[in-house]
Amino acid sequence: MKKQRSIIMADNTYFSAAADIVIRHENQKCPKRRFSTFDLSNVSCDNGSIVAVATDFLAKFCPDLLEILARNDDRDRLIKIGRTVNSSLRYCEEVSSRETEGVSPPRSNGTEGEEIGNEVEADGALRRLVKECQMLAKILTKPTKVPTTRFGRTEIDMPIVNVGCMRFQQSWNRGGGVPVKSADQLAKDCQSNVVDILKHAINCGVTHIETAQMYGCSELQIGLALKQLFDEGF
Repeated sequence: MKKQRSIIMADNTYFSAAADIVIRHENQKCPKRRFSTFDLSNVSCDNGSIVAVATDFLAKFCPDLLEILARNDDRDRLIKIGRTVNSSLRYCEEVSSRETEGVSPPRSNGTEGEEIGNEVEADGALRRLVKECQMLAKILTKPTKVPTTRFGRTEIDMPIVNVGCMRFQQSWNRGGGVPVKSADQLAKDCQSNVVDILKHAINCGVTHIETAQMYGCSELQIGLALKQLFDEGF
C-alpha cells in the first residue's frame, strides 16, 4: 500500500521549498525572513516575479502542469498559483506576528499542550495547492467526463459542476478600464481562449455555463463563442 503523506509533516516540505523559492526571487539577504513582500494585487508590477515563483514551485512539485501551462502560454494560471504560494507564506508570518504581540492566542490542534505551528498550517495549504495542480494536469492531459444528476423534478440531466465565467471577459466594463460593448473591440487571442475553454468544458460533459451582466463583457463573449461553436457544428 502506498504511504500517504500527512498534512502535518515535521519537515514542512512544501513550506520550506516555497520559502526558499520566494527568498531567492526577492534577493533577500536574511535567510530567516520566510514570507513574501511581493504586491499580490490584481494589477501588480511584481507579476513577473510572481510567475517566476510559480514556475519554480511547479518545477519541483508538479512538472506536468508546468509543461502544459508553458505549452499554452498560460501566464494567468501561473500568476494565480504564484499568488497562492506567496499569500500562504504571508499568512504564516502575519499569524506569527499577531501571536507574538499577544493580539491572537496560540491555536491548538485539540491535544492539551500541543499548539499548531504556523509553518505546519501554511505547509498544509501548499500541500493542497500541489494536489489541485496535479489534478488539473490530469484533467488537461485527458478530458474527464463530469458526472451528471437530475435537475430538480425535471428529467433533465445536469453536470454536477458548471463553467463559471466571471473571468471570461476582456473588460469588467467599469472602473478605469476601457468598456467593451461590441465584437469589434475584442482582442482575437482573448476570444479564441474563451472558445477553446468552452470546447474543453463541453468535451468533459460540462454544458452548464454561468455568466451574468455584472461580469463585464462576459455575456457578449460567451454569446459570440457559442454562436461560433453552433456554426461549426460542435
